[in-house]
Amino acid sequence: MLHPAIFTSSPIDSLRFTEWRPILLCLVLIMSPGSIVFAGEELAEIHPVPADHVRIVTWNLEVFNQRNTNPFHKANPNGPRTPAQLDKLAKRIIGFDAAIIALQEMNDVPALYDLRDRMNGGKTQQGPWHVYALIDATTRQQNALLYDARKVDVTSLEFAFSTSSAGTYPHEFAYRSPVTGVFSPKIAPDVKFRVIGIHGSWQTEEFRQNQGKWLNAWVTDLLSDPDHPREILLAGDMNGTNEPGDHPHEGIISGGHLTYVPKRNQDSTAIGGPAIDSFYVTEVARTKLSDPTSFVVRNDFYEESETEFRLLCSDHFPVYVDYFVGRKNGK
Repeated sequence: MLHPAIFTSSPIDSLRFTEWRPILLCLVLIMSPGSIVFAGEELAEIHPVPADHVRIVTWNLEVFNQRNTNPFHKANPNGPRTPAQLDKLAKRIIGFDAAIIALQEMNDVPALYDLRDRMNGGKTQQGPWHVYALIDATTRQQNALLYDARKVDVTSLEFAFSTSSAGTYPHEFAYRSPVTGVFSPKIAPDVKFRVIGIHGSWQTEEFRQNQGKWLNAWVTDLLSDPDHPREILLAGDMNGTNEPGDHPHEGIISGGHLTYVPKRNQDSTAIGGPAIDSFYVTEVARTKLSDPTSFVVRNDFYEESETEFRLLCSDHFPVYVDYFVGRKNGK
């Protein structure tokens, strides 16, 4: 089984985490023979989720799980993750203490369900983690949502293929259409918010520009419905930065409904690359962020080189925001 975080509040909290890591690992291995244990994977122990908030993450998991086996990715330096690597990746994701994770480059849906099963403690276990993906797109790159049913309930889940204002979503392939869900936090069931997961085009600036405009039109449609929540968070691998003239950034913000969430640590979200993994939020959602910025979980948090991080995880870093959902009954 996969264990929850192994660190608890104690006098050692005042000491450097790295000084205690080897000792704690040994203690856990002694106390948990035969279990899968990975020390130092618990992001939330160092960066806890504030009270009355839920953590939302976006992460491109790099051709999951067909690196160098998919015809379009033969040049990838790493192969598919091994079972041991998948176990460790599952532990690392659990360590985020996130409620919702927007995933990109899900090339292998069965492998994604396998990852979910590992997070739940085994295929036969009825664990809290759920996946929403296109089942029939088993070898095609797509977006997906992973969420923890202990933290949120689901009102709706869908892939957005068209909108009344902008028509059909501009895409290379239909299976890369945005994935979205409306969620209610367990601690405040009367609160609703929408998460939209996207992956910007890798082909041309024109594609990305049109995608940004389409996303803006879609959000405009959503907000025109008085019964739709004002709280919308769009997240994903944009394949573009927030620099002037870049896309899909300018299209997304053009209508004034969505604003870019800057990053409070190093901008780069891809190994050797720019800040292309980002959050955009409506004004009401922006006021509910615990911090007006997002946070990039880089390889140095895990004391790994970029090469080591990519071998296990991805050529992208996860990015998160902590979103205030309020106490029960909105108080």
